[in-house]
Amino acid sequence: MKKLKNGRAECRALLAASLLTVSAYSGVVFAQSSEAQDKLSPENDNLGVSTDQPAFSALTEEALAPFYWQATHSEANSTGQVLRQRLVEALDRQPRLQAQWAQEQESRLRIDEVRAERLPQVSMGLEQRNSLQEVNRNAFDSGNRLDAYVSVSQLLYDFGASGERVDSAEFSARAQEWESRVRAEELVLDALTAHLDVVRYKAQVAIAQDNLEQHQQILDDVNARRQGGAGSSADVLRAESRLAEASARQTSLQGQLHRPATAIRSFSFRLLPG
Repeated sequence: MKKLKNGRAECRALLAASLLTVSAYSGVVFAQSSEAQDKLSPENDNLGVSTDQPAFSALTEEALAPFYWQATHSEANSTGQVLRQRLVEALDRQPRLQAQWAQEQESRLRIDEVRAERLPQVSMGLEQRNSLQEVNRNAFDSGNRLDAYVSVSQLLYDFGASGERVDSAEFSARAQEWESRVRAEELVLDALTAHLDVVRYKAQVAIAQDNLEQHQQILDDVNARRQGGAGSSADVLRAESRLAEASARQTSLQGQLHRPATAIRSFSFRLLPG
């Protein structure tokens, strides 16, 4: 069990190190993007276009907040720490990874088993014999004999067969160890991909909802203009068509959001971003 725990700790340490690299890289990107944003401020922009106040609703602003270039390195690092902790906890609950760790431990124990074939082998036991034909037996002797024995044997030379078996067991254990790492990395990459897809689709759904509300407002304005005699039926039909397209787009994005959300729930119920 000690080796099994060491294998888990090593795997989780590898995971944490790789995610720390991703988090550090994200922090550098945020910092560089923040500097680029300063260079594109209204004072330095020849076009005079300000990006400080985008024309989005409060709901859309909240959904887009994690993607703003002004996000600080500390915020990105804090989010990465929480995500790393949830990933590590989820790995401990993964049945496939638990089974792989058990196979790795079995391979390590197989090495000890093969090496033990070279050690001295001790056998002991009891042996019962019955001699009915001894001529020197007296009347009170039943002829039963109970003997204890101990034998020691050791393999001296087998033309290298035992050494090959040890090497084979070691290579098998090493292969299982790398298989554990590969499976852990695959699970983490799948979870991270689904996590980012959920965040992306949530932002797109919020934008689509804002777009739908804007088209609804436009349709209301067109109907009001028509009732006032300043519009036509074609304008109303066009506005209704655009509203239907916006509604279909939002429905499609909500359906796409369910797929990565389901994938995350299959990995860990606690990993779904808020």
